[in-house]
Amino acid sequence: MKLGDFLNTLARKSNMEGNEELLSLLSNSALAQIEMPETLASQFDNSLMSLEGAKNNPAVLNHFKPIILKAADEKFSILAEKYGFSDEVLTEKSTYKKFDILEAKLEEKIKAIEAKASKTNSAEKEAEYQKQITEMQKKLSDLADARKAEVESVKQTYENQITEMHVKTLLTSKKYATKDLPIDVNVQVARTLLDAKLKQSGAILVRDADGTLKLKQAANPEMDYVDAGYKPVTFADFADKTLAESKLLDVSPETPPAPRHQQQPPQTIPGNSVNRGKFDAALQSSMADLTN
Repeated sequence: MKLGDFLNTLARKSNMEGNEELLSLLSNSALAQIEMPETLASQFDNSLMSLEGAKNNPAVLNHFKPIILKAADEKFSILAEKYGFSDEVLTEKSTYKKFDILEAKLEEKIKAIEAKASKTNSAEKEAEYQKQITEMQKKLSDLADARKAEVESVKQTYENQITEMHVKTLLTSKKYATKDLPIDVNVQVARTLLDAKLKQSGAILVRDADGTLKLKQAANPEMDYVDAGYKPVTFADFADKTLAESKLLDVSPETPPAPRHQQQPPQTIPGNSVNRGKFDAALQSSMADLTN
């Protein structure tokens, strides 16, 4: 595989196809045409995942799932202890099944109380049982609400992580003025500046279903964030403007690569106005005449 093709493959994975430094590097035809062993190229390519690849990779999911569900598990422990089902819930490993256990246990208690209520002839006891049933039904309703809230929380946490990966990819592709700093430090500084500017501007960052980063109005999240002329502002433009105003981006002009073959200008003999090129041509002609 050509080195240029390999770099283009990695650029597509990293969403850096338009990176100026990469384009400058690929303009060197001698470098781009270097042959790279296919096995080495495949190892690099298979080891690096695109953002879409990471979202669909089981290993990545299994890494983040315990982190995301940790808050839900802690909430389950509190609910289980409150309702007296801690042993059953804590021994269950699946976060999602813990909801089912709690729900089933509460329904069992309701049925047991209803059975007692049906056998009593005491109005006082019946009222007491009915009160217990009402309380258990309320707990069951609260559990359903908690389940919905936790699922939404998990989904939102996951979405936020994916959005952050998009933002980091975009910021990593920038050419920063502070070249002496590591790229991760520049990205962190840029992210902090963007967060502050978003808050100041009354804008929030969201991600569409297709993965596109968009700006919305913080006060009206259903409406796009617009500039003074009511034109929607893209996140990329917002980021570039913010970072440029903070003088974080490198604005030095690109130095064009030197041509591979430069024609030497005619030389003149020092102290003489005779054109060296014409002089050499005349000398060659005279030498040819002597040899004939």
